[in-house]
Amino acid sequence: MNNPYQQYKQTAVATASPEKLILMLYEGGLRFLKQADEAIEHNNLVEAGKAIGKTQEVVGELISSLNPEAGEVSKNLQSLYTYINGRLIEANLKKDRQIVKEILGMFQEFHATWSEIMKTGRSGQQTGGVNIEG
Repeated sequence: MNNPYQQYKQTAVATASPEKLILMLYEGGLRFLKQADEAIEHNNLVEAGKAIGKTQEVVGELISSLNPEAGEVSKNLQSLYTYINGRLIEANLKKDRQIVKEILGMFQEFHATWSEIMKTGRSGQQTGGVNIEG
C-alpha cells in the first residue's frame, strides 16, 4: 500500500494540466540538481549520481513533451535539452559542482519563464514548441 504522500503525488500528477506538468518537471529538475550539488559537496558520490540520473530522466520527459510541428522554437529547445543532457553526463562522470550549478541556473530560468507564461495565460496560445495537448 502506498503511503499517503505517495498517493497525493500520484493524484497531483494524474490530475495536473499539461502546462502544470511542465512546471512540475522543472521543479523536479531543480530539486534533483540541488540534491546533486549538496551530495557532491559532501563527497556522497552515489547519491550525486542518483540525483543527476533523476535530472536526466526529467530532461528526457521535457524532450518528449516537445511538439515537432512547432518549428524553430521546438528545435531550439530540443538542442538546449540535448546540450543539458550531455553536460549532466559530464557532471556525473566528473562529479563537477560547477556543471551542476550551470544546469541549475538554466532550470531556474526555465521555471521562471514557464511560471510567467502560465501566469499571463499565454499557455493557451503559442506554447513555445511544447505539446501541451497531450
